[in-house]
Order: sequence, then C-alpha cells, then structure tokens
Amino acid sequence: MNGLTVSCPECGAHFSLQHAMENADGRRFIGLLSEVQPMIVRPLIRYLTLFKPVKQGMRWSRMYTLALELVPMIKEAQVKHNGTSYVVPPQKWADTMLDLVENMPATLRLPLKSHGYLITILAGDAESAAAKQEQKHIEQTRNRGQIGFDKQPEQVVTTLTQQYRAEGKTPLKDALKKTGNQPQEPTDD
Repeated sequence: MNGLTVSCPECGAHFSLQHAMENADGRRFIGLLSEVQPMIVRPLIRYLTLFKPVKQGMRWSRMYTLALELVPMIKEAQVKHNGTSYVVPPQKWADTMLDLVENMPATLRLPLKSHGYLITILAGDAESAAAKQEQKHIEQTRNRGQIGFDKQPEQVVTTLTQQYRAEGKTPLKDALKKTGNQPQEPTDD
C-alpha cells in the first residue's frame, strides 16, 4: 500500500486513505466526519465498529449511512426519542459513544443493527438531568415564599423592629407591657 494508511482500532486492518478518497462512499463518509467537532470523530469511528459484521469488514456505504443518521443530531446537540427532543452536548455524545465501546454491556448483541441503544442511553441521561434541574427549580421556587429562608435569623429585620431599636426599645418587651404581662427572665433548672 502506498501513501497514508490508517489502521482500524478494533481489528487492526490497514486501509489506504487515498483508496477511501477514491471511493465515492468513502469520500462522503470523510466529508461527513468533517462536519462534526473534532472531539466527536474518534469516538464516532470507534462506535461504528460495533456495527461491523463478524466475518467481514464494514463497507464504506454502511459506515456512511450509519454516520449520516447520527451527524445531524450531533450537530444540533440533541437527540429525539419517543417523540421528545433532549439536549445532548457534543461532549456527552463523545463520552457515551466511547463508554459504550470500552465498557460494552454483556447483554449487548453485536453487530448492532441500529442506533437505538445509544439513543436510549442519551435520552435517559438527558431526562434524568432535566428531572434533577426541574426538582432544583421547584425547591428554589418553594423556598422563595418563605421569608428569610436563605438568611440567618439575626439578618431578618423588619422596618418596625429597626424603628424600635432606633428608639432604644425592644419590640417583644413593649408588646408584653401593652398586654399587661411582664417578660420573664430565664431560670436555671
């Protein structure tokens, strides 16, 4: 083989990059890879090895078709699952694809036939993150209604209390005097 050769990270097979460029599907595949962030390219190629048939190499046309299904979602930073769109940043795509290759579940049957497993993982993670964010928002909204919840008790001072203090009075003692009660001193029991 003359020219630049590339090795498959999974099977070790060598192929000429020039051959890929001369092959129409190879050119389209490489062109498609150029549309995504560089951090995605390696994880995507490694992920595509999960689709490789057992007794043969993967065709350029198959690699192109598989990548073409994912690249628009990666570029839009989202995934659509069961009629719902979830935000999935590019780094999450890369991490999930690599994790799937490097820590492949024993129940996963190869070669994969579709991206369903990957999409389900990404959607599940995004849904969990959205649920946590929503719960945090609900708690913040709930806590806003409680006066001084986020402040120390000594920091919660009303205008009336400030007026009493300016006059040298204590609001509690003054209120007790008006009712005829005397403030009681704490006793040691």
